[in-house]
Amino acid sequence: MSVAALTPSVVVMGQLSIDDVVLPDGRTTMASCGGDATYAALSASLWTGPVGVVAPAGADFPAEHLAHLRTVGLDLAGAPRPGVAIRYWVIYEADGRRRWLQRSPESAFAETAPTPDDVPTAFRTARAFHIAAMPLDAVERLVTAIRAWAPDAALTLDTHEDEVAGFQDRIAAMLPRITVFIPSREEVASWFGWDDPARAIRELGALGQRATVIKMGPDGSLVHDAQTGRITEVGIAPGPVVDVTGAGDAFCGSLVAGLAVGDDLVQAATRGAAGASLALGDFGALHAWLVPDEASRRMAATTVKASAG
Repeated sequence: MSVAALTPSVVVMGQLSIDDVVLPDGRTTMASCGGDATYAALSASLWTGPVGVVAPAGADFPAEHLAHLRTVGLDLAGAPRPGVAIRYWVIYEADGRRRWLQRSPESAFAETAPTPDDVPTAFRTARAFHIAAMPLDAVERLVTAIRAWAPDAALTLDTHEDEVAGFQDRIAAMLPRITVFIPSREEVASWFGWDDPARAIRELGALGQRATVIKMGPDGSLVHDAQTGRITEVGIAPGPVVDVTGAGDAFCGSLVAGLAVGDDLVQAATRGAAGASLALGDFGALHAWLVPDEASRRMAATTVKASAG
């Protein structure tokens, strides 16, 4: 039986992009393989397989990038799509700020967002699904479709930084159908208008999802279990930092893989920390970071403690 005929353990839905990364010290990497779906799916594949990808690429997305992703074991049956690929300048400032400048037409972001019709039948009974950041209209359609196909599957949701403030009611309406909501600290601050993750995670945790995990960059992550009310701080995993592009997506991919293999929430978040640490060890998504033994060592070295918040 071919890999494409297998039901994936995890299905990642998002977007692929071509990234031109500029670091504060002048180092650059041009036309690297990026995108939230790329990092999340590769990270998930550290722990379980097969991993299905639903991320329409655009006709001009480099064929060599797609070939590499297939070579490392991703099932791209949900990836083809005519149209223009997303391309960004990703510019990092010395103070840690990041700017995304879209070089492709503005329409590319919406045109490459996956739809339920893009999801192969074999993907629809996976154990776990991750919806990465994309236009909110597309997210709403996918959440409805996934819950019709796989009502008991784990379903995780990341949000797009430009579609949080002003969209809170629409996001909140979806959360009772979500297993784990995984926004960034910046997105949570945008939601509330203030920056207090421990307070915010309790408020978000009352919206109906099983759990909330706030990605906090160099401060790790904050995990809230809605059933127990318990908040846990999960640190970052050890490892070199070269390019932080995609680290949050890699965190999500490893976390959803953890749910697929039976982790509890905190274990899944430590798995997320390990995946993120490997992703940021070099430029782009296609460097040699798919090393499961090292991922397991970094997971074991990640600190966990009950929050005082």
